[in-house]
Amino acid sequence: MEIKLGILGLGNRSTLFYLNELNSIFNNKKGGYSTCPYLLLNTNFNTINPYLPNQFEQLVPVLEAYIKQLINLGAKKILIPNITLHETIDKITEFSQDIFIHPLELLSLALEKKDAKKPVAILGTKHSMSNPYFINRIKKEGFSIKNLNPQQIQLVDEFRTAIYHQTETKRLKIAFNQFVNDLSKENTIVIACTELSVYLNSADLKSINLPLLQINHSVNLVLN
Repeated sequence: MEIKLGILGLGNRSTLFYLNELNSIFNNKKGGYSTCPYLLLNTNFNTINPYLPNQFEQLVPVLEAYIKQLINLGAKKILIPNITLHETIDKITEFSQDIFIHPLELLSLALEKKDAKKPVAILGTKHSMSNPYFINRIKKEGFSIKNLNPQQIQLVDEFRTAIYHQTETKRLKIAFNQFVNDLSKENTIVIACTELSVYLNSADLKSINLPLLQINHSVNLVLN
């Protein structure tokens, strides 16, 4: 099988989540000892993370250089294991946008299967939860937005940060679980953050999980 999927290695825990899920889903489909073929270009995440979420002048040239390396290695489709970075990806004009496995394109398809009467609650970074980049795409699909209060936003971001540093406590888990369970009763939840995807399994919550949408789509591309 020709390797066509390229992956940009970023933060350790989030990238490993993507790689593990890719292999697990691929193996479930193919069986045996099969693992998902891909090209991995591991970055120095410190050249990216300090400029997130939107210091585009610094981010665009760094990402362009990494993406060019992946394309030169033979990647035909590129998976970026960081939802926030796709706002920067959209500003890159050197390459066709068709090469990227874009979470917002997959979000639009997923929303078609959801009840438009239910507001959408975005769970991610503080920036993502109030970012017009996400909000406008959701509204474009005919959905309203569930605005979280400052305490809820703080809880989500505190928990997300703890996951990134692998310091999540029992207290935080209980508080976050209760919040999400209550929120999901009357809202469609969109998980727009890799760290939260590490914790929230799609089987536990009927949410739209953007990283898992990317991962499943990537496996299907490789298989087809």
